[in-house]
Amino acid sequence: MASAIRPVIVRLQGGGPPPGSVSSCAILREGTFSGASGGVRAAACWGRTVRWGNVTKESPEDDSPRQVILARDRRTGQVRAIQVGTACLRPIVYRPSEPERNDVDGNSRNLAEKFGSKRQKRHHEQSKKSKIDVDTLKAQLETTALKMDISQPSIVVNEEANSLQRYAPPADRDATDPRHVYSLDTIISTEEKLALESVAQSVIDGDTSYIKSEYIQKLILNVKNSNSASPLHDCIALLYADCLLDYLSCDYKRFRSPYLIVCSFSQQVNDAILDKFSIRSDKGRTRPQTMKDKGICYLIVLLLLSSNLVIKEYDELIKHLHVTSTKLLQLVKVVGARISTSNGENSIILKLPLVKGPTVHVKRDRK
Repeated sequence: MASAIRPVIVRLQGGGPPPGSVSSCAILREGTFSGASGGVRAAACWGRTVRWGNVTKESPEDDSPRQVILARDRRTGQVRAIQVGTACLRPIVYRPSEPERNDVDGNSRNLAEKFGSKRQKRHHEQSKKSKIDVDTLKAQLETTALKMDISQPSIVVNEEANSLQRYAPPADRDATDPRHVYSLDTIISTEEKLALESVAQSVIDGDTSYIKSEYIQKLILNVKNSNSASPLHDCIALLYADCLLDYLSCDYKRFRSPYLIVCSFSQQVNDAILDKFSIRSDKGRTRPQTMKDKGICYLIVLLLLSSNLVIKEYDELIKHLHVTSTKLLQLVKVVGARISTSNGENSIILKLPLVKGPTVHVKRDRK
């Protein structure tokens, strides 16, 4: 009979029953249990372990069953072939519901907080502080997002920010006369000029003890021998240039000294050079490459102002600054000047139109 529940041969998954244990078994027909699929299921229980599984058998229309049990009747001696099903019984794993698990975790935390060791208490306090309320955080993010106004502002690229030209002295690049491009008043303050004026007059009168560089001494001699309209003005520029050249050429050990002196006859000029061409930090005074480039640009302009806008001793200037010819050429272009070659000698000349300075990305040195 197709609807009858036939005998079932079971295979236990996860180990067999304990020896001598008594089991409770059942074969459940479709409709007596809740499940996604119909059919017949077998279940067995040993102690607290419950196993169950689906019973598989041949289709009722199958004329030649392959799973049978041969049973012999003791009284009559007749043998009958009984069709059977098979089932693989798997243990049912108990999974507590979420509220139950939360209750267990809460009880363990309460016990640890009240009766646990100091280490356990500290651990539970830290875990409690590190927990995030997802709903509260989500509400805060939604509120913040509603208040946020995202716009696309126009991007303004400042070409001067990526150019070495910002290290050059203030210049009037729209001037119609090259003598009006740079002014000594924008480089040296009035107080500094007053401090240098008496010394410059002494130098013009023949006292060269204030000059430390032989290169500057040659330029001062050229000023005295030329028919300059303002020799005092040119000598002030060369005195400042001499102090700046001494600052740029000093080695690291001397530079790091807290008693660095680059202008022995004026403390005001000395402090002004250190403040303008170095950076003060918690670790002391630093001189990154950007500050050194700035000092060389100012030095070139001072030499141009004192030499009728022409610097003839180009190769000697490279030797005193300890820079390469390529580097000096780059900084010469920054101030708007150019290199002129005559009779095999290079000179720096400032004339109109001014040379447009190179635009490069400057790497900031570590302090």
